[in-house]
Amino acid sequence: MGHFCIASYTRALLSCAISGEGQASFCPKLFSLLEPTAQYTLSQESIRQILSGAQNLNTDWVKRAREMHPARAARFFYQVVKPCIEPQRYVQLIFILKELIEKDSMSGDIELGSNSQMTKDQFLKMSSIPFTEVLTDLFLYAVIHTDNTDQKSFVKKIVKKYYEKYNDRTHELNVYEAEAVKPLESIRSSLHGKSYERTFTKIFESKIGLYKPNRR
Repeated sequence: MGHFCIASYTRALLSCAISGEGQASFCPKLFSLLEPTAQYTLSQESIRQILSGAQNLNTDWVKRAREMHPARAARFFYQVVKPCIEPQRYVQLIFILKELIEKDSMSGDIELGSNSQMTKDQFLKMSSIPFTEVLTDLFLYAVIHTDNTDQKSFVKKIVKKYYEKYNDRTHELNVYEAEAVKPLESIRSSLHGKSYERTFTKIFESKIGLYKPNRR
């Protein structure tokens, strides 16, 4: 039997990571959603323990995941996690995640996410995947609802080139990006440099039209 947990989930992402992105660099980025200082404080030993299924996540991290707004988490994944995944392996990654979910003993009607609003059965049937939303939902589910110390031997089977078993099935799925996960662009100024500065008057240097004028 398989097992879906934070270790198997993270190993799936690492299998599809871009060149040069290993567990030492990727895990601190991933877990910084739950602990902002993770990029500086998460030790290599802790990473090894998590990825080997030897320990569960810090209870404070789980609490933060429970309280986090799913949309905020999705925007984080779009900006921080997605760039770490090789685009040519997006589909293979979804296949790996489907495999993990299918082999897990969770019931078919259990809800896996808030962004994508999908149950286990629905996810397994999906052929068009909102990529970042699904990655985010499964991450939050794994953090909040799974035991990371169950079935260590299965977890360790998910190795670097695990994605290759699905290379000949990439035509079976379509992945896309939901607009809701993309951060809003900042408003761009149409005035620049001296033109912008001449548009406004510095009131603290202007005379006020009062009897016995003062300066402000």
